[in-house]
Amino acid sequence: MTSKTSTSGAYGDKAVIDEVATFVRVVRHGSFAAAARELRVPKSTVSRRLNRLEEALDVKLLHRGPRKFTLTTEGSRLFDSVHTSIERVELAIHTALHGGALPQGHIRITAPDDFGHLLLLDELQAFGLLWPDITFEIDLSNRYVDLVREGYDLAIRAAPAAAVPGANDLITRKLSSSELYIAGSPSNSEGIESLESLSKQPFVLFRQPDRRQDLELTSSKGRKHRISVHGRFVVHDYGSMASLIAQGAGFGLIPRMHIDHSQGALTCVLPGYSSAPSHISLVYPSRQLPRRVSLLIEHLSRRLGNS
Repeated sequence: MTSKTSTSGAYGDKAVIDEVATFVRVVRHGSFAAAARELRVPKSTVSRRLNRLEEALDVKLLHRGPRKFTLTTEGSRLFDSVHTSIERVELAIHTALHGGALPQGHIRITAPDDFGHLLLLDELQAFGLLWPDITFEIDLSNRYVDLVREGYDLAIRAAPAAAVPGANDLITRKLSSSELYIAGSPSNSEGIESLESLSKQPFVLFRQPDRRQDLELTSSKGRKHRISVHGRFVVHDYGSMASLIAQGAGFGLIPRMHIDHSQGALTCVLPGYSSAPSHISLVYPSRQLPRRVSLLIEHLSRRLGNS
């Protein structure tokens, strides 16, 4: 990775550092728009900063598509090299602004089992390394938890904020959304080249007690399609769906994050088609939060949130 001479003079080291920090935020969020909201600048400003950084380093960091981006090899290498340092700088600034006092205490958090194992536990470990005086109690289950009655500080719910049970009495905030794609095991997915051929295959169905479902899918060109599917297995959580699909029990409409974190056990079938996204919300009982909880909410929003 080489650096151009334009990094000196008016465009100096500080500018490069600022733009590297912007790059880290974009990658964390997976979205230019979400990074812009955190930085409180227009989305176009974030885009210009990334362009200047690529020009200064003389490498391409991102492949930008119409709806999302992917990291290049150089972009992945840069992020892996710098994101921990950027987080430590942010931590030092935060600590200085609060008089050097480190937060401490206990956080009780609940989340769906599959989301917890795929994403949350890694982020709680990373957060714990930043704040060593904070302790945790973690309940990963799909049961409904009464935050107030059971004394939990924070919940992650697989529902839009407005649809969270008891939302009128709680504080809800969108964390992320994930479009649903058709997944299959690699061995079962060969030869599936159209929605018509897919509709003849068995499916693992999500909360469909009659074992039949009409799937509404949107193509990459924006066209709506509907196929009717059926299957022997009905599940009430996506973790069980992912496991059954991987074992060859059928295909399934599942959040993309399950496919991406399956380590090759699942493959995306007909990736040009997707369904309306599933939503993940943060839920907490009061706006008057202990500092340790507000820091965790900021951390999760920064690391897992998207537009």
